[in-house]
Amino acid sequence: MAPHFELVDPAGHNYDLQSDYASNGNRLSQQVFDGRQPLWNDCTHGGHHQPVDADFRYDGSFARDGRFERVNDYSDPRSFDNPYNHLQNAHQTAQNFGPRAAMPEYQAAIDAADRIDQRQVSRDIQRNDRALMQNEETMDRAERSGASSRQMRELEMQHLRLEKQQQFLDSMRMAPVYARSNAAFCCISRGDEPMFRMGESLLNQAINMDPDIESNYYFNMHR
Repeated sequence: MAPHFELVDPAGHNYDLQSDYASNGNRLSQQVFDGRQPLWNDCTHGGHHQPVDADFRYDGSFARDGRFERVNDYSDPRSFDNPYNHLQNAHQTAQNFGPRAAMPEYQAAIDAADRIDQRQVSRDIQRNDRALMQNEETMDRAERSGASSRQMRELEMQHLRLEKQQQFLDSMRMAPVYARSNAAFCCISRGDEPMFRMGESLLNQAINMDPDIESNYYFNMHR
């Protein structure tokens, strides 16, 4: 079966795709990808290898001019094009119809990931880190001053929400890398030479974007 992108909190428990956090004045979307989930490792379809069209071009590259592309704003759930949704669709398509049929969705995942403003991600990560630090300091003071159990629960819930946001923002930071590496492993597992070369190119792009991914357990397991 194609791997499923699970929605988990930092403790590893599943939670709803849309939590009530968005209704509490927070602007960030609540769609969270857990980077601990396995990367794609096998998308062959019933042993049948579909031919790759001679004119098929799958870039996954930096060739697009970002100046003319609309930013993929994750703070607006109405317009946000979640790259991990495209990856999930691509995996399922590859499972059902073969990897060649999944390539448009993999390309859509890469396009959506590349349109995320990484400068905004960096700023939001910094803000969230400061909020987490302030929350922890407030919890320490509240505990020392004998705060009520209700007050402590509220602070703990705030801490959990901030940790979920931290996980979400990290998934946005890594989206261009995860999109390429997932597509790469599907292409490489495809078996024929054209798809293998595409997979190699995408894998090199992912490593160049974030060399640390080579130390990822799942990355090495499926490489």
